[in-house]
Formats: sequence, C-alpha cells, structure tokens
Amino acid sequence: MDWPLVVTTLQRSAARLQHLILNNAAGMSTHRFPCTRKDSYRDVEFPELKVVEFDRCAIRRSDSGALALLRQMARTSRQLEEFRFVGKSAWIGEEIDEHVTAADFVDCLRSSRGTLRVLSIDLTKFIFQVNQLSCPPLDRAALVDFTRLKKISLEDASFCHHHRLADPTSHLLPVSVRHLILRVYHAEATRGGGGGGAWDDITELACQTGVAGRFSNLRKVKLRVTVGEEYGTRDVSTADGGRFVAEVETRRKAIRGLCTKSGVLFSI
Repeated sequence: MDWPLVVTTLQRSAARLQHLILNNAAGMSTHRFPCTRKDSYRDVEFPELKVVEFDRCAIRRSDSGALALLRQMARTSRQLEEFRFVGKSAWIGEEIDEHVTAADFVDCLRSSRGTLRVLSIDLTKFIFQVNQLSCPPLDRAALVDFTRLKKISLEDASFCHHHRLADPTSHLLPVSVRHLILRVYHAEATRGGGGGGAWDDITELACQTGVAGRFSNLRKVKLRVTVGEEYGTRDVSTADGGRFVAEVETRRKAIRGLCTKSGVLFSI
C-alpha cells in the first residue's frame, strides 16, 4: 500500500469523510514511512466520520501511527457509529509477531463510547497462523461505558479464559447489546476439563441471560466455530472429524436450552 498517498488523501479529505475503508493494508511502519508517525494526524479532524473499516489488514503493536490515526478519528468525530477490523495472515513480506489486540482497538475508540453502535474485531486468521492465543483479552471495564453498542463481534482470543485472570464474557458486555457474534477457535472449543475456554464463557453468558435475567436487550447470539488451515480458515460445517462435530452439537443443545428461557435466538 502507498502509505504516503493514503496519509495525504486523509489529510485533504478528513473534514468531509464519512466512511473509510482500508483494504489489504499492512506494515504501517513509522520507520519505513515517516509520514505515518503519530504526530502526522495531530491537527487533522474527522467531524463527519461514521464508519471505519479495516479489511484484511495487519498492524504491529509497535507501529504507533495506525493507532494514533484511529484514536484521532474517534476523538474528533461527532458521530462515529461503526468500527470493523478483519485481520489478515501473519506473513505480509515480513512477519508481524505481535499484532494489535482487541483491547488496543477499544482503548483507541473510547472517545466514541457514546456514539458507537457496531464493534467487530476478527483476528482469527492471524491467531491461527502464529497461535497467538495468549494475547491480552478485554477486561471487565473495557466495554461497560460504550452505552450505545448494539452489535458486538469478537473472536475467542479477545473474550475468553485463555488467561487465568480473564473476566467472563458476561462481565464484558454492555447492557445495550442486542446482537452478539463470537468466533471460536476449534482447539479451544473442544478442549475438555480444566482451563475453562470459550465454551465455559458462552455457557456462563447463556446462564446470565436465561436464568439470571441480565442483558434484557439481547436478541441474538451467533457462534461461529472455525478450524484452521495452513493459509486460512473454514467453517465447522465443512470440517472432518465426527468427534468434533458431535461435541459442537452437544454444546449447541445445552446452550440453546438456556437461551430459550429468555427468548434469545442462539445459533451455531
């Protein structure tokens, strides 16, 4: 990607920009492209910006320029409503060994906590390739003050108990959420016994919704279980292995039964 051109275009069109889409963007390094350093956007404002989408992108945590840009967008927009990020695979000419996390994105978006309605972060492809299941998940306070969030979409490395001290998913969600999409890494989904994992979090969420009566606005929970391949992912519906499919079906019935008590539509 021609980052100097991107930066120049953003600087010129920021005042009128309403919908930003970056496709296949990676390697936004301030060392290679000095124009992307974080002070490049200090005086740029995005008052009309409503939607920001990164499609098949990869960002290092050490490259502060991209996060500075997102933080400036959230800070200066009066009406940012949607943020979507879909990660790409780890190799982009050079390996990205530590990717920006969901917690990093949420921190940048905090200035838009009163307007943001859609938050979708999908790091699945990157996580499959480098097995970065140890990346920091969202903590309990991360989303609670995003009071207008209606739709949230996350993958398991961002929401579940891969960390011993991680908070359950039911503690992360704002009460405003109506539609929840969770993507589960198959190795964690089928892992039995100790260590918790995604299934435990999702079951707890179903209990809180159906039995405890929390999240009265929640209407739909979609669980996407994926399996990793060398250069991509595929849905469980095409996966081989009877044991894996049987496990998914067992979990589906149990969780759906809990959700039914509150009228929440649950599907895998």
